[in-house]
Amino acid sequence: MLLEQLLHVLVIQFCGLNAQSRPWLYYVYAALAAAVFEETGRLIAMKFWMKKWLDFPNALMYGIGHGGVEAILIGGLSGISNLVSMLMINSGAMQNTLAALPAESANQTVSQLSALWTTPAPLFFVSGIERISAIILHIGLSLLIYRAVKAGKCRTAAFTAVLAYGIHFIVDFFAVAGPALLPIYVIEIGVFMMAAGTLVMALKMGRMEEL
Repeated sequence: MLLEQLLHVLVIQFCGLNAQSRPWLYYVYAALAAAVFEETGRLIAMKFWMKKWLDFPNALMYGIGHGGVEAILIGGLSGISNLVSMLMINSGAMQNTLAALPAESANQTVSQLSALWTTPAPLFFVSGIERISAIILHIGLSLLIYRAVKAGKCRTAAFTAVLAYGIHFIVDFFAVAGPALLPIYVIEIGVFMMAAGTLVMALKMGRMEEL
């Protein structure tokens, strides 16, 4: 939420990379940045900060905590923002706020807010479903990194870590690039299936006896 955003400022604002100018390069960059920052952070945390307490239950809770906090920061705060905007629009307070803004700023704000009344209502539930998939994915990826840290053989550790990076990249790339080609429900089903598959695979690879 901090370090990755700083990189986004550098790449997107200063280098001019965005979804409008070079969409597919932007999709690759966005997915790669998320995978590198989150999995490297997970790897460092488990390798050094959790060294004395790293076992299967703590690795499991690491994934739940990572996914849960992310759901609050991304989904929860966005939902609250939408709710506040809706209440302001319905009460007339938004109109008074827009009247105090310069015309250009007011038009931009209205354009952004228009999603609240142009988006079909069921689609607002999609973000909640997406967060569930994200939590499942983070649990699976946390267990894979746990397996990589605990692996005795360097080759096994490297393979498992690279697998976690690769899965994270593929899922994120599918999620950000998919809307250009597929309906949203197909994307969400695909993300959920990949997340569930990652968790099942991680459980099979992990040391279940530690439960």
